[in-house]
Amino acid sequence: MVRLIGVLLMLFVFATPAFAVKEPSRWKNAIHRFSGTASYHHGNSYLMAQLASMMYLKDGAKIKRYASEYGLQGVKVVRQAGKYLLMGTSSRFAFISVQGSGFNMKDVKRACNAGYRKAFGGRVHKGAFNLSRRFRSDVEKFLKANKSKTVVLTGHSMGGLVAVLLGAHLEHSLKRRALVIYTIGMPRVGNRTFRKKMKTPVHIVINFGDGVGFLYPSKFPPSKAWVFDNKNRLKLKRATSGLKQWGGGFSTVWKKGSDAHRVQNYQERLQKKLSSSQRRTYPDILRVK
Repeated sequence: MVRLIGVLLMLFVFATPAFAVKEPSRWKNAIHRFSGTASYHHGNSYLMAQLASMMYLKDGAKIKRYASEYGLQGVKVVRQAGKYLLMGTSSRFAFISVQGSGFNMKDVKRACNAGYRKAFGGRVHKGAFNLSRRFRSDVEKFLKANKSKTVVLTGHSMGGLVAVLLGAHLEHSLKRRALVIYTIGMPRVGNRTFRKKMKTPVHIVINFGDGVGFLYPSKFPPSKAWVFDNKNRLKLKRATSGLKQWGGGFSTVWKKGSDAHRVQNYQERLQKKLSSSQRRTYPDILRVK
């Protein structure tokens, strides 16, 4: 019964369907506004949320076109196990973005496969680990061709989990640490030992009312995350599993959880945190509906 409830909740909150795209303005070469800091940066978080949103276009050619217009060069889009991985460079950075979960039982099954998997000196989410392994070869080839670039990873939902595990693979196997990883609405990824051993900064953003960021409380302990409250204040705090931090009681989460988890909702909230000068120069939201 518990597993069935988990599957139903996953179906409700993990889905991010893509039907139409609203063309954003100030889109051309926007990625060049990315700041080369490992510390949390509102502008960087917003730019990475745009990359994460792009993955839901669900068309490799379209993803490549938008990424090129965004300012990425040498863009490569690969698909493994039904998921897209985007890789591209700017003058200084090598960006990697992973597609999150959609509305299908294969994705739900993968998300619910949260059993322990020994990896990188700790224990991690098994379903996400298995998916990350499918992308390793493509990522290694891309980074080998871009040895001088500084690596940045991002992803929404399950894509965030995979981005973190790819970052761990870079550290553990390739001895090449990414500058930073930005995750949007990501579930918990691993135990304390895994997090302690991983040196790459991981900035987790969790929306008010989005319960996905607090999933798997019995397996993985909470970590610090940038959490929005109901007044759109963004604070660094420990992401515990209480319903109150999910945005209210169970009924609130059930009614608003799906909308709160959508990457467009994150984009809107992060856009509001930009300074007035940033709003005039950063791209408008890419809306994948």
